[in-house]
Amino acid sequence: MIVNYYKKIYDLSPSYLQNIEISAISLNTIFRRNFNPFFKEYYATLLKTQWCNEKELDSLQNKNLKTLVEYAYQNVPYYHKIFRSSNIYPADIRTKEDLKRLPIITKEIVRNNWHDFIPTNIKNIPHVQVTTTGSTGRTLDILWSRKSRMIEDCFGYRMRTWAGLNITSKLAHFGAMDLFFNDKIKKPPYWRDNFSERIVYFSQCHLSEKNLPYYIKKLKSFQPEILRGHPSKIFLIAYFIKKMDYGQIIHPKAIFTSSEMLLPNHAKLMTEVFDCPIFDYYGNNERVSSMSQCEKGRYHINSEYGIIEFMKNGEEVSSGEMGEMICTGFINDAMPLIRYNMEDLAVPSSENCSCGRHLPVVASIL
Repeated sequence: MIVNYYKKIYDLSPSYLQNIEISAISLNTIFRRNFNPFFKEYYATLLKTQWCNEKELDSLQNKNLKTLVEYAYQNVPYYHKIFRSSNIYPADIRTKEDLKRLPIITKEIVRNNWHDFIPTNIKNIPHVQVTTTGSTGRTLDILWSRKSRMIEDCFGYRMRTWAGLNITSKLAHFGAMDLFFNDKIKKPPYWRDNFSERIVYFSQCHLSEKNLPYYIKKLKSFQPEILRGHPSKIFLIAYFIKKMDYGQIIHPKAIFTSSEMLLPNHAKLMTEVFDCPIFDYYGNNERVSSMSQCEKGRYHINSEYGIIEFMKNGEEVSSGEMGEMICTGFINDAMPLIRYNMEDLAVPSSENCSCGRHLPVVASIL
């Protein structure tokens, strides 16, 4: 009710007041970054663990896995029943190899047993509910703990450092920010300013060749250091700029893409038009796995985030072989998922990356 009330006020406000409202709400994010001890400690730890060797990363994952399994056994009805029916106890799951003693779960299993995946201590966990849509088009509700939202941000900020940028770098966003826009907007501005965080959110639904001059004018005056969002939308901007022969109107230092597959022809044009590298990110609303593309162009599994098993016909695949991603997430205590089939395919690699990080490499994501 409260959320709907504020949304109505926002929708009725003129654009300049909406900018103020967005900027005011974002002060909470800045406060959290600067003064929340957990955020500061977790982010500082991530900057260190990215340089851990393979043995140290394995040890870290096994430690997080033991904590997760104990928590799930004690608090999540579905996992408690699975453990008891299989005569397995948390102490039996000590390493990544031991995970194979537990069954793989699917979106359908979570959907059909939704309440059993909610921890019994959920009242003590500040959280929000979101909806995700998989490849089948069927929705699935997921609970996010507020702590997991901070952790998710930390991984995003760490990825910025891979591009030589930081938390406060100016950013133009071309992603799903439907709350900020609606189809009743018939004239510019087709963007909203977050003055607090130096972010401009551009509308996706108004992005067209007709409206491009407005977008160009705003981008030129704002001069973002980062372009972030869905690759298909940033590609459209690049396509229009080249088609209309605008030249290089902005000079970003990096492009960060996510939420869609980054197609080679899209990446080629974006790199050509904006003359900067692309850093692609793979994540999911279930918060069970994430991968980040480094400055050398290789995808790295964020080992601190969770464990990914690459499976085919019930067996783990070899390096260079395609497999389904079976994911176990460490970060979301509001709805932990263990051995969750993402229904996405990827090709793991045993190669080391020249960036110097030992976070596992994935050759491609499909």
